[in-house]
Amino acid sequence: MHFVKQPMQRLGGFIVTVSLRFQGDSCMRHASALSFSSLLALAPMVAIIFSMLSVFSATAAIGEGMQDFIYRYLVPTAGDEVQQYLEQFASQAGALTAVGLFTFVLTALLLLFNIEDSFNEIWRVKKGRAIAQRITVYWAMVTLGPILMGASLSLSTYLLSTQIIQGSELEAQTRSLGLRVLPFLIEVLAFLLLYSTMPNKRVSWRAAAWGAFVAALLFEISKKIFSVFILNFNNYEVVYGALATIPIFLIWIYLSWMVTLFGAEFVAALDDKSSG
Repeated sequence: MHFVKQPMQRLGGFIVTVSLRFQGDSCMRHASALSFSSLLALAPMVAIIFSMLSVFSATAAIGEGMQDFIYRYLVPTAGDEVQQYLEQFASQAGALTAVGLFTFVLTALLLLFNIEDSFNEIWRVKKGRAIAQRITVYWAMVTLGPILMGASLSLSTYLLSTQIIQGSELEAQTRSLGLRVLPFLIEVLAFLLLYSTMPNKRVSWRAAAWGAFVAALLFEISKKIFSVFILNFNNYEVVYGALATIPIFLIWIYLSWMVTLFGAEFVAALDDKSSG
C-alpha cells in the first residue's frame, strides 16, 4: 500500500499546487477576457481556418466533414444553431472592403495576442514576442494547425473504414470506439499545439503532452456535465426564448477557457518542477 499511497500523495500535492497557481494568476479573470475576445474573433477564425482547409485539395475534400465533426463533438448542445450563425458570419467575409477585411483579421490576431499574454503570465515570462515574431507564430498556428488536424482526421477516417475490418462485427465495434476516441485525440493535439507554441518560452514537450492530456480529459468531462445541465435545467429558455443559444454558448466558451488555462498552469508547474 505504501508504494501506491506515496505517489498518490505527490499527485495530490501537485494538483493543489496547480490549483493555487490557477487562483493566484487570476485565471478566472483571464478566462472572462479571453471569452470576450473569442466571441469577437469567432467568425474571423472560422473563416480563416476553413479557407485554409479549402486551399489544399487533400484537405478540401474533408473540409465539410471536419466542420460537422467539430460542431458535433467539440461544441456540446446548441451545435446546429452555433454552426448556422458562424457560417453565416464567416460567409460575409468575401463581401468586405479592404478596411473591413483588415478589421476582420485584426480581431482574430487580437485574440491570439491575448492568449499569448495570458500564457506568458502563467509561465512568468515578463517580455512577449516582438510584433513580427507574433504575427509569424500566429499565422503558422492558424494555417498549419487546421491542416495538421485535417490530415489526422482524414487518416483516422481511413483507418476506421479500412477494408481489413469491413463487413464484420469488428468494424462496427471499431467505428464506435473510434468515434469516441477520435475527438479526444484531436483535443489533445490542439492543446499540445497551443501549450508548446503560445508562451514566449521553450516548453518541454513532455510537460506540454501531459498538460494537453489533462486539459482534453477535463474538456470531455466538462462537455458531459454541461450537456447534462443544459438538458435537465432548461429554465433559461423561458427567460431568453429564441436567444437562449447565445448565453449557453457564452458560458461554454468561458468553461472552455477555464479548462485551457488550468491545463496551461499544469504544464507550467510541471515545467518548473522538471527544471528546478
